[in-house]
Amino acid sequence: MLEHQNFPSRLTNIDLSNNKLEDLSCLRLDNCVNLQNLTLKEVTSKDEPEGANQLMELLLNLNTKVNAILTNYDSKVIFNIVDGVEEDSILKAKSKRRKIC
Repeated sequence: MLEHQNFPSRLTNIDLSNNKLEDLSCLRLDNCVNLQNLTLKEVTSKDEPEGANQLMELLLNLNTKVNAILTNYDSKVIFNIVDGVEEDSILKAKSKRRKIC
C-alpha cells in the first residue's frame, strides 16, 4: 500500500493503476502544477474511497486541462475528468461540471 507520497511539480503524467490505494489522501498532488494525466484504474475496493472528493476537487481546480480517471477493482468509474471538466462521477463535485443539453 502506498503511504503519504509527495510528487515533484514537474510531473505531467502519473499512472498508479493496479496499486492498492484505499485512502487517496496519501497522494500529495498540490504542487503538481504541470499535471496533465492521472490514471488510477482499479486502485480501491470502495465506491467512495477516503480522499476521493478532495482529490477530484484539487484536479478540477488546477489551471491545466487535466485528464484523470479513478476506478475501483470492478472497473466502476468513481470519477472521470476530461480537459479539466468532470465528465462522469459518482461523487458530488462542487465545481466545473459539464452540462449535458
